[in-house]
Amino acid sequence: AFESDIVRLQEMRAEAAANDPAVFARLVANGRALTLQRYSYLIDQFHLNAEQTETFLRLLDHKRQAPMDLAVANLQSGIDPRDDLARFQASVAAEKSGIEKKIGALLGKELYLEYQAYNRQLSHETICIRLNDLVGGSDQAFTPEQTARLEQLLKAHRTPSPEMITAAQTFLSPAQVGALQEIFDLREARKNQPPDSLPPTILDEK
Repeated sequence: AFESDIVRLQEMRAEAAANDPAVFARLVANGRALTLQRYSYLIDQFHLNAEQTETFLRLLDHKRQAPMDLAVANLQSGIDPRDDLARFQASVAAEKSGIEKKIGALLGKELYLEYQAYNRQLSHETICIRLNDLVGGSDQAFTPEQTARLEQLLKAHRTPSPEMITAAQTFLSPAQVGALQEIFDLREARKNQPPDSLPPTILDEK
């Protein structure tokens, strides 16, 4: 039920954005705030000038917004992305790949490697926070040792997967494994649903 509610909310927001420019503009503004929150530390470390910073933020915004932007463009043209999800997902992947190349060209090799490492670390930390949220307030909260071992698994697998969940069973409780499985199931569900206008999550990071 939780997953179906998320999917429906995603569909409603994408459709609203397609039909109302004000809704689309508000979602874009909210997205910029999220981008700043997520990447402000990295921008400070990179010491980019004002023009480079704005370009970097704009590219990050475009990457985050790519699924919604393409969905809105399709809907406005009378095309429902759900009619051919494989085609749509391929177009989103191509769009994000092109944006990544532009980010790489802007930052240069050394800073781009730092940017990639930062994204991976951010995703790992967010997964751990989400897992603690799912089991928090109980005797199932993750210990520092469990968190450290989970981060090692994430480095090896990048994102929750069946193989990672199997490996995690050696040091996590059944309830904790269940929380990890919930994140994996939601990620898989999102793969087979139309894109959304919600802020990016750990499930969407590439």
